[in-house]
Amino acid sequence: MVILPDLKVPLGAEVRTMKGLLHPGPHSGYTTRLFLSESLQAERPVIGTSPANWTTHVLLDHTWHTWSWNQVPASLPLAQMLNAHLEALR
Repeated sequence: MVILPDLKVPLGAEVRTMKGLLHPGPHSGYTTRLFLSESLQAERPVIGTSPANWTTHVLLDHTWHTWSWNQVPASLPLAQMLNAHLEALR
């Protein structure tokens, strides 16, 4: 897992800074996952044309928030993997 203490999360024209946790391998049925310290359910209830299905997970003794976004390959370099996850929130 990669801890991202000052992750810049794009939300349209806005950028919000929060903690992130990138899981570069399989987790809960997804090829890779990006977890956020804050829920963005109010800002991003839909990703693309589908419900975002926000969930919470306890990892490293903290509650993290994530959304339904799959097929980001574990074979990508970490920077590209992170960008592919953040793309859903733009």
